[in-house]
Amino acid sequence: MAKWGNWHCGENKERFTGSWNAKEPTLFEPFIVGEAVRLIIVGEPRQIRLTGTGWLKSVHGSGAEFMPADPELVADTLAIQRGLGLDIIANDYIVSLSGPYLLEVNHIPSVNCFPELWQEYMNVVAAWVGK
Repeated sequence: MAKWGNWHCGENKERFTGSWNAKEPTLFEPFIVGEAVRLIIVGEPRQIRLTGTGWLKSVHGSGAEFMPADPELVADTLAIQRGLGLDIIANDYIVSLSGPYLLEVNHIPSVNCFPELWQEYMNVVAAWVGK
């Protein structure tokens, strides 16, 4: 898989087999088959099953939904949150048969797809403004 630029939601990404010529600086990584999930910590840790179409799974599709939070992913996300000194965080993972793989860390998570997350986010913002 090739990724370039700083776009999200499948922009500037291409899955390929064989050879591929990059037109600009590009990251190459293996494609991992599995379930795409996002672990969000705005208030309480929450996990979302991501449902992008085709091979681009780690985007909010119409079927995205909350699911039970995996304790291993919660612990990993909390450690990254502490290490980076972030108040809020959303980590995207692919969970495969060989384990979870961290895809990216979002310091400003997408919270507008779920009213519960939007409310928690607004509470964090209001508390920050009130300081």
